[in-house]
Amino acid sequence: MASVVIYGKHACSFCEAAKGLCISRGIEMEYKSITDGDFTMDEFNELFAPARTFPQIILDGTHVGGYMDFLDATSEG
Repeated sequence: MASVVIYGKHACSFCEAAKGLCISRGIEMEYKSITDGDFTMDEFNELFAPARTFPQIILDGTHVGGYMDFLDATSEG
């Protein structure tokens, strides 16, 4: 089974869409929010530079990118 870590923030429609995709596909998910202090912007930059958008998603230990990249990586076709 796939495992996902989503680095996101509050009021982010793509972050919510990524969480919803995990739920609808039964993918185990951990959600980390910069808004809640789960990580800092410095940590985000260290992990994902040059990415500047939310969310950034790790699928089975590999950084896949944002929501659309995650959607493509988990497509069932």
